[in-house]
Amino acid sequence: MKETDKKWLDGETSIKPGDWVYCVSVNSAYCGWLGYVEWVRPPVGMVQFTLNHDEKPVQKRKQMSLRQLALVDQWELTRENIDDMVNIALDTGDQEWFDQLIRMRNEGEREKQKWKK
Repeated sequence: MKETDKKWLDGETSIKPGDWVYCVSVNSAYCGWLGYVEWVRPPVGMVQFTLNHDEKPVQKRKQMSLRQLALVDQWELTRENIDDMVNIALDTGDQEWFDQLIRMRNEGEREKQKWKK
């Protein structure tokens, strides 16, 4: 058994609940979709997908192999992506996610202002 396989089986993964991830498996119908991790039980996790590969808002909850996922740098999300997800959070009544998105949007705006000065 390869060392990397052993780490997955032992539960050593950098993906944690609350992380934003992309599905990177070309063998998955969800390849390119963006979502956040609800829970992790290696070798799988539950992902709430929020944007499909065309960056259109979606609401799809799917259990995925952690090997099919890659962490996202939050600054890769555009203001428009975040606004779309804010609307989904409002539609679903998910206050915690809404608060997280607003913080993310505000941090992004503050970062932009730094570079304008």
